[in-house]
Amino acid sequence: DEPNLKATFDFEIEIPDDLVALSNMPEKQTRKSKDGYKVVSFDRTPVMSTYLLAWAFGDFVGQDCCTIRQRADLDCR
Repeated sequence: DEPNLKATFDFEIEIPDDLVALSNMPEKQTRKSKDGYKVVSFDRTPVMSTYLLAWAFGDFVGQDCCTIRQRADLDCR
């Protein structure tokens, strides 16, 4: 990790209308682009190492789920 090589990122990606884009940060806005495409913008990242920037796009399906978290008692030294 190089502390002097950290930055913030403002990221947007143009993708086909039927796909979903994901990144490190929440989606800020989506706007129409050329025919059959859209531009997806994301919130600015916090200051972070450059190798941590990530994005993906594809035929993703969102799913809401809940988990009941239970406390686990661990013995530690």
